[in-house]
Amino acid sequence: MDGDPPPDDPPLTGAAGSEVLAATMTAVDVAWFAPSVVLVVGAAGSAVLLRRIAAAVVELQGSQRRFRRLEDALIPVRVEARRARTSIDRLNRR
Repeated sequence: MDGDPPPDDPPLTGAAGSEVLAATMTAVDVAWFAPSVVLVVGAAGSAVLLRRIAAAVVELQGSQRRFRRLEDALIPVRVEARRARTSIDRLNRR
């Protein structure tokens, strides 16, 4: 062997070997970087989702607080309605 590849072996001579090597290296690069990219995209998606959930919780707490205020404000109206109803019930209807 003189160190030169045989002329009838394209991968060794470099004729089609460089294309195969480039395709293989591209596949290897994708295999190395794809999991990292997926993790980063997943983490970003999770962060966005968690921010939206936190905003929804804050809005929900605000609406509960407003509902409680409204309900507390209606207590005197309910009491007056009861008083009026009991006084009407006491009237003698003949």
